[in-house]
Amino acid sequence: MASIINATTAGLQETGDPTSQGVLDLQANGVSVVTLSSTTGARFSGNLYDDGIEVGVHAKAAFNLANNNSSTVQTALTSANNAYTSSNNTYVYAQAAFAAANVGSNFVNSGGTVSGNVSFTKDVTVTGNLNILGNSTSINTASFTVQDSLIILGINNYTTDILDIGFAGHYNAGTNAHSGIIRDASLKEFYIFDSYTPELSANNNIDTNHASFRTANVNANYYKGNLIATNATVTNLTLTNYTETLFATNTGASITLDLNNGTVQKLTLTASSTITMPTAVAGKSFVVMLKQDGTGSRTTTWTTVVWPSATAPTLTTAANKTDIFSFFSDGTSWYGTTIGQNY
Repeated sequence: MASIINATTAGLQETGDPTSQGVLDLQANGVSVVTLSSTTGARFSGNLYDDGIEVGVHAKAAFNLANNNSSTVQTALTSANNAYTSSNNTYVYAQAAFAAANVGSNFVNSGGTVSGNVSFTKDVTVTGNLNILGNSTSINTASFTVQDSLIILGINNYTTDILDIGFAGHYNAGTNAHSGIIRDASLKEFYIFDSYTPELSANNNIDTNHASFRTANVNANYYKGNLIATNATVTNLTLTNYTETLFATNTGASITLDLNNGTVQKLTLTASSTITMPTAVAGKSFVVMLKQDGTGSRTTTWTTVVWPSATAPTLTTAANKTDIFSFFSDGTSWYGTTIGQNY
């Protein structure tokens, strides 16, 4: 709004706002005679006097006032613009804070969901239960500590028995390989293994028939429990209160002994029989308990057995009587000896 000064019988009078826009409009009887502007200067329509004083003097003072007010307005405008910029930056920060708060809200509120990736650059503490869903979970830390003394694997795997259960680790002794301990789902047995080269992934069974699969050596000072070992080599073994497997069967007219059935073979002679010995393996030994049936008088023929003085022992022929023999192998022959007879 321009400032207006009316020239009346009392002289020139200002009726407007001289600080509005740096413009002063002087009017006489409603007619503009002087226009003062901070940008265009003063424009006169005639010579004006008020009580003998030239109006231009008053106009100049008013113009200077308007010009100063214009500078003040410009300064205020600059301050307002700076305030707007700061406000805009604050909005950006507030928006980021809101997004972070929203993520936090999703974690805090029951049933909340965070979609997209979330990264934490500081420590994270979870005071409640943490459920992680997905196909794969990777933990890439220098150390991993678990307070729970019992770790449960294969959770909810109650409907089938088709998955190997256990642990495996990576190593490289010239080539990438894996070592671990598993319960094999097919054989229902535990294996400690190494040298396994196929890559592993979740729910990936160990192929025990793979050419690289090898049962690992176990170095232990003490073992307690049932131990089933095939072709095991044991050094400086001390056995206390051990039990050998007893295998009992009838001979019929012939029988071939199999030590996989047991190293104590209890044979009942149901007829005169030819006894074929197992393959001679150096260091192997076993015991035969040879019992007459209720009829008695059964005889035997032994194959590939070397007896003392090259003479096989004479069996006790009485019904239900037992003779006991022991056999040792040097890898070529079986050497037999009589432990006792007529039991």
